[in-house]
This record gives sequence, structure tokens and C-alpha cells, in this order.
Amino acid sequence: MTLHRGITVLIVDDDEDDRFFMEQAFKADSPYNQVHLAPSGQRALDLLSSDQSLPDVILLDLNMPGMNGFEVLEQLKQSTSYQSIPVVILTTSENATDQQQARQLGATEFITKPTTSGGLSAIAERLRLGLLE
Repeated sequence: MTLHRGITVLIVDDDEDDRFFMEQAFKADSPYNQVHLAPSGQRALDLLSSDQSLPDVILLDLNMPGMNGFEVLEQLKQSTSYQSIPVVILTTSENATDQQQARQLGATEFITKPTTSGGLSAIAERLRLGLLE
């Protein structure tokens, strides 16, 4: 059964608190989950290119200084090495235009950041179970 397997997640968000709380949600969801953190889009691309193993899913914020989430998503989906990795947009935006653009660029899912730890835990569990089915 998949309950005892974890996933590898790359969380890309410039907000330190958001990275921390999402990391905690994945660790609480399953001790087998592995979480990698990137404070910027460029750092995420650097981590991906330097690591031998790729994450099972990338959680990507849209509103970041420097390279924003749309730019990162576009680069990921244009790369034969990374285009098959599911990218979930996790952002404060509820803008329908942002949702449409993210899907056009290849995002697997668009989630507005919840305001509670329970909401983050539900996202972690749903992603883990969905990826392990």
C-alpha cells in the first residue's frame, strides 16, 4: 500500500515563512516525504540542474522577485529534462488570468495558498496520495 511511501517535493517560494510552513506540512504528512527548498526561481533551476534525482512534484509561487513563477514554469516545461515533472502553482493569487496563463504554460494545478496549517496539510496529503496512485 502507498501509505508508507513518500514523495520528493521542491518548494519554490521567496517567502521564508511560506516555505517553512509548507515544509512542515509535508513532513507531518509522511516521514518518508523529502522536501527541498528554493528561495527563488533561479535557485530552483540551479538545484534541479545540480541534483541527480528529480522531485516528484514542484510547488511554485508566482509572485517572486527576479524570475517570477511564470518564467520558471516556462523554462521547466521547455526543458526535456524537467517537462514531465508536475508543477503545482501555490500562490496568493486568485486571479483567473493568472490561472489561465499558468495552465497554458503547463501547470498541473493552480492552488490559492490556504491561510491555515490544516489547509496546507490537506494539500500535502492530496499531492502525496495523488502522485502515489
